[in-house]
Amino acid sequence: MQTNPSTVQCPLCHQANQCQVSQAQGCWCFATPIPKALIELLNSQEINTRCICFSCVEKFNRDPQAYAVSLHLAEQTKDK
Repeated sequence: MQTNPSTVQCPLCHQANQCQVSQAQGCWCFATPIPKALIELLNSQEINTRCICFSCVEKFNRDPQAYAVSLHLAEQTKDK
């Protein structure tokens, strides 16, 4: 069972990532392609250590440019 908040939260939207990698059936991400460009939005320390949530993958797949812009705007708001 994951207990560290950084392992259960999506590094992009900070919502629950629903990671089930430790479950017998495996995680949803095993059957869902994660776009390389989406992974590249993570900082280098988060790549291969944090799970992006399904919602972020879907939003990115619908409109990568709009998703990246919304993510950037959210980060600017958070920093204020």
